[in-house]
Amino acid sequence: VHRDIKPANLMVPRRGQVKILDFGLARLAEGVASAPSSSQPLTVLGTVLGTPDYIAPEQVDDSHRVDIRADIYSLGCTLYYSLTGRPPFPEGSAIDKALSHVQDQPVSLAKLCPEVSPELHAIVQRMMAKKPADRFQTPGEVAKALSVLLKSLDSRSSDSITQVDMPTPPPSPRKQTLPKRPKRRPILLAVGVLLGVFALAVGLGLLFASRPMQPPRDSRSLQALAMPPQPTRLPRVLLVLPHREFWYPDYASIRDCLAGRAELVIASSTLSAAEPALGGEPVKPSVLLHEAVATDYDAVIFTGSPRMEYTFRPPHQFIARNFSQRMLDQGKVVAGMCLGVAVLASADVLKDRTAAGFSKARPFLEKYGAKYQDREIIVDGRVITARDHLSAPVFCDQLLGMIKVKK
Repeated sequence: VHRDIKPANLMVPRRGQVKILDFGLARLAEGVASAPSSSQPLTVLGTVLGTPDYIAPEQVDDSHRVDIRADIYSLGCTLYYSLTGRPPFPEGSAIDKALSHVQDQPVSLAKLCPEVSPELHAIVQRMMAKKPADRFQTPGEVAKALSVLLKSLDSRSSDSITQVDMPTPPPSPRKQTLPKRPKRRPILLAVGVLLGVFALAVGLGLLFASRPMQPPRDSRSLQALAMPPQPTRLPRVLLVLPHREFWYPDYASIRDCLAGRAELVIASSTLSAAEPALGGEPVKPSVLLHEAVATDYDAVIFTGSPRMEYTFRPPHQFIARNFSQRMLDQGKVVAGMCLGVAVLASADVLKDRTAAGFSKARPFLEKYGAKYQDREIIVDGRVITARDHLSAPVFCDQLLGMIKVKK
């Protein structure tokens, strides 16, 4: 998988065969390349590899667990650019653009290029479908669809040229040619663009076919990444513990209430054992929060610490903010207990929301735009906040109930 298909990585030599350049991200994602220098034209946002203008939605969440369909999406964005002269989402920062690929639809080709045929519009839409399962599944399928359209456009182009060369009655040369050019040029332009993309699709297909293939069972597992979760599995809940002085009663109460009802995965800023503040045993995380993939979980719960690791200290504060936002963007549940509610506040999750929490944290919550209420738990949208560990039974019941009815 190339992971960075875009106009700048495509070259058309004199013979007309499209060349794909820069396999740096493909090697980096496979662990072969060394760390890129600041001068290399690679975009690496945390664990996100790719160029924001052309990145596939699933690549935003985890660049290492994508298949050839991510390249098909990027190829669709490249075709969109070739036809319109602009990327699908031209405005905003790199993060804004990446999130737009996940949740927004680009301006329709029919609006930007009215001369584009409905058939070509449909092909581009399918290549740029948000879900991998809704796209063309192989470059060969793209090439086949483009081949059919090319034959159709070639026929239309020939017809239009015949009409231009045989006018009746013959007017002046100026009046003869000008009215027909707007119809002929977009067709020929589309033919030229499609010829290039068709050749690239064939090239991707040959590249994909020439690389060592994994056993069929692994191919099926890749396809399964785009499938919805099986209804029989337990919900997956990510519990985030501060590395130093986490409040053990919060952890133990959530662990006990979710036992047998959810798969609880512990995350922190390091994989060494997290140390409790008072009493209790150290807890060893299995996931680094900055490497966690939002699509792998149904909910995330933040617990707090007097050290405010995920509240004030960069980069942990920003990691918590980015992960929370991704979960909410996907309709997942984001929750906080006791001082963990302060983590949500500093992540801008509680702005203009009603929230419960540790009473001494009230000034902090209100500083970040939350509407504090002294209650056991509060649900506001997809966000749950709880006062303390004594609220765990009601808190966990509410969380599991929201997972079942999530959109």
